[in-house]
Amino acid sequence: MGTVIKASSICANGTHSAIELTVIAAEQCIEKAGVERTDVDLLIYAGVYRDHNIAEPAIAPLIQKKLGLNNDPLINGEFGKMTFSFDITNGECGFLSAVTVAEAALKSGSSRYALIVSGDAHPSKKKQPDFPYSNIGSAVLLAYTEEKEKGFTNFMFKTANGDNPGLKSYLEFDKIGTRGREMALIYMDNDYHSKLHSFAVESIREYIGAHMVDPLNVRYLVTSQQYKGFGSKITHAIGLNGTPKVIDLHDEYGDSHTSSLPLSFHHIFNNGELKENDRILFVSAGSGLTSACAMYVV
Repeated sequence: MGTVIKASSICANGTHSAIELTVIAAEQCIEKAGVERTDVDLLIYAGVYRDHNIAEPAIAPLIQKKLGLNNDPLINGEFGKMTFSFDITNGECGFLSAVTVAEAALKSGSSRYALIVSGDAHPSKKKQPDFPYSNIGSAVLLAYTEEKEKGFTNFMFKTANGDNPGLKSYLEFDKIGTRGREMALIYMDNDYHSKLHSFAVESIREYIGAHMVDPLNVRYLVTSQQYKGFGSKITHAIGLNGTPKVIDLHDEYGDSHTSSLPLSFHHIFNNGELKENDRILFVSAGSGLTSACAMYVV
């Protein structure tokens, strides 16, 4: 019994709006799943970089409105179906954080379907050559199944000790003023990638030991995509050489940031590579330093 992915979709069509990218991906995802929009009870947005650096309201309700997910629950004077929408901000680990929240709602029966969406684009909504993340929107529709050993299992989140996050993004409004709505200041330590690799390796080793994972049973390794070869480098470091197939889409998409895990899953699902009972190990790591791991059984 667990939370399963009913459908997924991505949008990388060149638009420079995080909201537009996400809405397009979500519309395609719902259509692929063949469910009614009124049955989507939960919407979680896991992106970080927002159009015009919107702080309030949350991005999820703006996406909900564009998608038409139970925007007016009061019909003919009586309450009908409602969709609860909100944001979760946890960088590259945001997708798995959102899955854990959605799973609680699905398992309790308060939600039938949960839609997790994400998108990152420069706040100016214009092409910025020095912006390190790709303009990609993603959407994953989740449901709960009573089938044994299906879906997501064994989540683990880990944060490094210390006060050096490796990568920081913030705005100094006292210096920038109103121009801050069009800017994204990102500071990355020179050794960020090497520290991130070491932390991810440490996290996976801990995960494998804690949950007695047999690497021979893992068919795919899906990771964040900070640079080309990030996932392969991890597998070599922990001795999984050639055991799981590593999904590396950096050459095609660049650093897809908060959409990395949904993008990789969509890639192998869309290509018809997945078979029943295939095991996918999801691993993300980012600033903090923070990591998240979970197993998924098809």
